[in-house]
Amino acid sequence: NRQNASYIVLEGEKGHVLSGQAILSNDGTLDLAITPKSVPDWLRIGTTIKEKQTLHSGEYFSIPFDIITEELDLGISSVLLTFNIRDDGYPDCFYDSDISLSVSIKVNPKDCVVVTGDLLRQPDSDGNCVCISEAVEVGNNCVSYSVLIRYVLIPFLIVGLVATYLYVEKKRRQADSVWEVKTAELNFDDPPEIIGRGTFGLVLLAEYRGTQVAVKRVIPPRRKRKNERTGSV
Repeated sequence: NRQNASYIVLEGEKGHVLSGQAILSNDGTLDLAITPKSVPDWLRIGTTIKEKQTLHSGEYFSIPFDIITEELDLGISSVLLTFNIRDDGYPDCFYDSDISLSVSIKVNPKDCVVVTGDLLRQPDSDGNCVCISEAVEVGNNCVSYSVLIRYVLIPFLIVGLVATYLYVEKKRRQADSVWEVKTAELNFDDPPEIIGRGTFGLVLLAEYRGTQVAVKRVIPPRRKRKNERTGSV
């Protein structure tokens, strides 16, 4: 802090409360009544000075105040802290004047790494801590796109591919089931009714899922015996 009789300069990070102090002294012979006249909303005067404060001749008192930087823009802001001073004994007849104290505040961006503990945060133009351009916010943390792709998107992609494969395989099996005849569902008469004969098998009448169908039963070829000979007569 730097201060003299006419100005005070404060500097700090956005979001911090900066404390300052002004000192008013009465070097004259009159007792003075001091009243705050112009105070901005982001400046909070301490309880030392009330609505009206009497400052006797030869005395001084300090006026502590706080600066709420959260309500200020980044950069330098200035304001005049004004007090009305008049003769405390004869307010309507003698001394009556205003004095102003220039207060300048330089608001710096937050050190978001220190404030949040997140290496991927930086201050925006309003001084708020946001994720850097190479990261996205997930929950209350900033996650880089490379990590997001590696640990989130790739597993989701694999799950999606597996789900797609299982769906296609299910549809294929359903399509094949139309042409695949299950022998357990074939019902024959007892004895089976023969409706046709061929060189290599018989054609039997059966019922499959409520519909009459023809089933060809192949007759296996007869094996020749070892001592059986072939020849011509």
